[in-house]
Amino acid sequence: MLHSPQIQLDGEDIALRRVLGRYSGADSGKLLIVTAGIHGNEPAGLLAFARVLARLESSRTNMVGSLVGLGGNLAALSQDVRYIEEDLNRLWSIQASAPRAATIERREQAELDRELHALIQEQAALGQSLALLDLHSTSSEGPPFTILEGGTSNVSIARALGVPSIVDLHKDVPGTLLDFVDHRSIPGIVLEGGQNRSPATVGHHEAGIWLMLDHLDMIPTVDRAFLARQRMKIDSAVAGLPGLLRIFLRYNIEAGEEFTMVPGFRGFQRIQRGEVLAQSRGP
Repeated sequence: MLHSPQIQLDGEDIALRRVLGRYSGADSGKLLIVTAGIHGNEPAGLLAFARVLARLESSRTNMVGSLVGLGGNLAALSQDVRYIEEDLNRLWSIQASAPRAATIERREQAELDRELHALIQEQAALGQSLALLDLHSTSSEGPPFTILEGGTSNVSIARALGVPSIVDLHKDVPGTLLDFVDHRSIPGIVLEGGQNRSPATVGHHEAGIWLMLDHLDMIPTVDRAFLARQRMKIDSAVAGLPGLLRIFLRYNIEAGEEFTMVPGFRGFQRIQRGEVLAQSRGP
């Protein structure tokens, strides 16, 4: 698939490739898969993974198991757009045997799907477990939060990260990558790190990877003071916010609809009854 070989964020070059990197310990164990850039205007996760991988390699961190990073919509990332023809994060309920139109996103999905299945089969052959952390960001400013299915292992991971958690949102948005792992009983969460191109978002994603590795007992000898600094990144961003939330109303924007948010709102901001949040003119 043709795309630019790299993009830039926060003054750093980011290589665009399907396998972002892998770091493995001498002993087999759990596998943490980190996916980033499923939406092409959300590059922060790729840079965060690159920074984590660089530190692991430079410090020769003793790891139990493996960490693997996978790039999402490479074509859309090269153009800094959410998607080109269709949303890659709405295609995961399509069965592999079903006919697929030759859209850019479905070719991207086919490549990513092959990598995911290979990793799942590898862990199954080893008799070891795996988990997935899907890194996303938002167009507006806001604190980091997670989206998860309400299983025990997912809630445990979310609590370890220490950010607000929105439960079962993906059930109203079919075809997400979270559906893919949920249907296979693989622990997995989405970490929304903040605004798409904010340096703070990269930091939140970095912290999320480190804290999840620690929660899974994959980095037993890592510097605890370093981990405490990662925890502080998260704690300072979510201070005073609720821990668990459920969605009671979701407004679906239709194709051709002119939908505009009123400026100035932030994620998780308290609002008053009757307060105008957005304006819409129907298709």
